[in-house]
Amino acid sequence: MPEITTPYAPGSPCGVYLAPQDQQATLDFYRDLLGWKGDPADQVVCELNGKAVALVGSKEYLSKIGLMVPLGMWIPLFACTDAWATLGLIQKAGGRQVTTVREVGKLGKMLVAVDHQGAHFGLWEPGEFAGAQVTHETGAVNWIELRATNMDAAMPFYQAVFGFQYASNGGGTYKIGVGDQEIGGLCHGDPGRPAYWMTYFQVDDVDSSKDTLAQLGGASGGHQYRVSNGSRSRGWVGYDTGDAQFVVNAPTKP
Repeated sequence: MPEITTPYAPGSPCGVYLAPQDQQATLDFYRDLLGWKGDPADQVVCELNGKAVALVGSKEYLSKIGLMVPLGMWIPLFACTDAWATLGLIQKAGGRQVTTVREVGKLGKMLVAVDHQGAHFGLWEPGEFAGAQVTHETGAVNWIELRATNMDAAMPFYQAVFGFQYASNGGGTYKIGVGDQEIGGLCHGDPGRPAYWMTYFQVDDVDSSKDTLAQLGGASGGHQYRVSNGSRSRGWVGYDTGDAQFVVNAPTKP
């Protein structure tokens, strides 16, 4: 299992966050779909085989501490050493804050912002939670992707804030890198919809997972394909019981 044993570099995605309407139902859903474990709490560090994989919040707790995270939306968290300083970079580049910086218990500090095209993302200044401990494995996040209404405008924004680097992936899509690490992708967004970040979860069998999703009361959309590190993956868009959107995908041969 690809475990993360070193600190996340500033600007790299260190996890994904979801604030659902019904935390218990959401935990049950991802337990049955992806094998996660986690009990209801103010902030749940969901685990996969004993390793942290994602954060699922409680809307009641978020309201209590004044961290009004958009409900029912998977949000990537980008590591930073100073959330307030990074917020300054976001504002200078044309983005804005949705929430202020708040301490999330002892786990860390968090802020949610939107870029200048409307895509939500989070800053994470680590405390006891340094970030996901496993990625690119069955049940874990293996890709995040910005679907932008204007890719030419998106590139300089994230370069200024997080130091993103871009490389053409062919077909009008790009790979995103931080330092020497490939961390995600950039592609054209959906017509008429603001920009957004999509979270991808890895599974062994996309067809079987689609059947499981239906049994759990979720919904599925169209097929998705991507190329990363020379490998092609096949998947589909899914929606959990709280209507949070994601992609389930499985690597195939290059």
